[in-house]
Amino acid sequence: MIKVKPLARIYALSAVALTILVILIFEIFRWTLGIDPPGSAGVIAIIVATIWPAQSFANTYRRRPTGREAWRLSAVFTLIAIAVNAALSVVLLAILPGMAAVLAQLASPAGLTVLAVLAVIIFVAIRFAFGYFARTQLRALEARE
Repeated sequence: MIKVKPLARIYALSAVALTILVILIFEIFRWTLGIDPPGSAGVIAIIVATIWPAQSFANTYRRRPTGREAWRLSAVFTLIAIAVNAALSVVLLAILPGMAAVLAQLASPAGLTVLAVLAVIIFVAIRFAFGYFARTQLRALEARE
């Protein structure tokens, strides 16, 4: 049986750091170049944050995650990603004046449907990213030996 809590902690820290980094980069683009980067690029941070827990899994257990383990961890990581983004949205609401209008649109039935579909896409993407990154780490470990 795997220990979920350490992997979840690694994912949470990675997700927070990468999401804040993406927000800062987007704001720099907006302020300096007047470019509004696509919002979907923030999803990349959520998926890329899977690298470090996957590497930790491979280093700790020296095997690929089973399908059940990968789906379970994907569910946990997706819930963490939702919580991180909700918390950062509240913070941004206090900092950025235009954020209230964006959040109001997301609270509509259509917005909630889009968020639900996005959560499912993230869930599946994290599952396969976790397996891929764990396999990549295992190959690197085998190459060192």
